[in-house]
Amino acid sequence: MNSKTVLGSLVVACSLLASMPASAAYSWTFSRSDCAGKVANSGVKSDWFTSCSSTGTPSSAPDATVTAWANTATGSKIESGYVGAYSDDPLHLGVVNKKEDGSQPNHAMDNNGYYDSLLMSFGGAVKLTSLELNYANTDSDLTVLAYYGSGAPVLAGKSYADLLSSGWKLVGHYADVYSNANHAATINASNYISSYWLIGAYNPLVDPSNPGWSATNDYVKLRSVTGDTTRVPEPSSLLMFGLAFAGLVYARKRRGSDAGGTGFA
Repeated sequence: MNSKTVLGSLVVACSLLASMPASAAYSWTFSRSDCAGKVANSGVKSDWFTSCSSTGTPSSAPDATVTAWANTATGSKIESGYVGAYSDDPLHLGVVNKKEDGSQPNHAMDNNGYYDSLLMSFGGAVKLTSLELNYANTDSDLTVLAYYGSGAPVLAGKSYADLLSSGWKLVGHYADVYSNANHAATINASNYISSYWLIGAYNPLVDPSNPGWSATNDYVKLRSVTGDTTRVPEPSSLLMFGLAFAGLVYARKRRGSDAGGTGFA
């Protein structure tokens, strides 16, 4: 293989790497029109849904679907609940678990008696970087996890204590989020990237080394999350680049050896 052929391969490999999308910033809010499976709400001034979706902003963002969960099944196991959709667009998202009637403040995502969570499932891997609330009562501590297991996560029938041994990673506990500027918190200092994120009222059950905050008085509603998608070069592209570069070095050395010097023709 001569140096010109190798140089051409290197150019192709570099072009492939350069053509890959760079990271992009996105945000996700939710609209009532994008919620599905409406459930009768016993006269409470809100709507309950089995799920809500968001196309994100800008339009190139991966789609996101949110579902509700709580440890209300027998043996304190996790089961599905209802996404509470409150106020006007963008919605305030809470959780109405199967032990609640949706009255205030239990129609929020809370940890009074049971631990409520919202599962956010994205159409691609994202790195969440912040979240924003638009309601809190009493306190507003949160727990966030990201899924690193194989396939889609299964929550039903597990306990919260099972999650860290079932593919989930603790992103962090975040105190007094509603008291922050813009009722928001910067999250994910470890830069986890996942298609599945579990956001809930502060939950010491998932983490034996939890900070020991009060765990019965957090009532919050989620307004939005933000993050980005950072593409990692595909292994095949990296391999092509590496082989081309190695070939280029070899050709250069061989030519220098044959001609008593270095350089390319």
